[in-house]
Amino acid sequence: MAEVEKMLKEMKERDFFSQKGVAEREHEKAQKLLPRVKSKLYSKWESNQDLVKSIKDLLAQYSSELMDLRDAVNEAVNKTRQTEDLNSLNRNNLEEIQRKSKELQKQYGVVQDTLQMAEDSLVQISDLLQIIENVKEENETLATRLDGARYPDRAGEEVFSRQQ
Repeated sequence: MAEVEKMLKEMKERDFFSQKGVAEREHEKAQKLLPRVKSKLYSKWESNQDLVKSIKDLLAQYSSELMDLRDAVNEAVNKTRQTEDLNSLNRNNLEEIQRKSKELQKQYGVVQDTLQMAEDSLVQISDLLQIIENVKEENETLATRLDGARYPDRAGEEVFSRQQ
C-alpha cells in the first residue's frame, strides 16, 4: 500500500501542463468525431435491429411450420398405426374366410358325394320299381291265365247266360 501512495504522490508532483494543450486538441477532435461514430454505430445498430426482427420473424415462421410438420408427422404415425391395425384385422379376417372357404369346399364335396349317392340310389330304386312293375304285370297276366284255367266254364257261362 505504501508503494501505491508513493506512486500517487509522484504523479501529483509531475507537471502535465505542456501536454494539456495536446490533450485538449485531441479532446476537440474526439468530440467532432464522436457524432460521426455515433451516427455510424446507430445506423449499424438499426440495420442490425432490422435483421434481428427479420430473423425473429423467420424463426417464428419456421417454428410454426415445424409445429405443422410435427403435427403432420404425428398424424401420419397415427394413420400408419391405424392402417397397421386394420391390416392385421383384415389379415385375420382373410385367414378366417380362407379357413371357412376350405371347410365349405370340403362340405361341398361331401354334399356332392351325397347327392351322387342319392342319384345312384334313385336310379337303383327306379330300376327296382320297374322290375316290380314288370313282375306285377307278369303276375297279373299269370293270375288271369290261372283264373281262366281254373274256371273255364265260368267264362263260358257268362257268355252263355248273357245270350239267353
